[in-house]
Amino acid sequence: MRPLNPKGWGAIAALVFLVAVVLAAAITASRHAKAPAPNSAAGDQLSAELSRCRGLGEQAETDPGCKATWEEARRHFFGEDQKAGRP
Repeated sequence: MRPLNPKGWGAIAALVFLVAVVLAAAITASRHAKAPAPNSAAGDQLSAELSRCRGLGEQAETDPGCKATWEEARRHFFGEDQKAGRP
């Protein structure tokens, strides 16, 4: 068995770096996969209310229920409803 030359050490270093990157990506993906699923009942209710507001047309602009629903939809879209529980 002969000793490794600098080119061989470089190949080993590149392989170790590649394995580290793949491992870091897998850990990050698994952390995102464990995020709590949104409540489907609340999502269905929000969807139904948004549909009702769409059906109102221009009258929805003055409807307080539609304004509250749109605000809730914005909070949900931007993830502010999940951030509220975090320190």
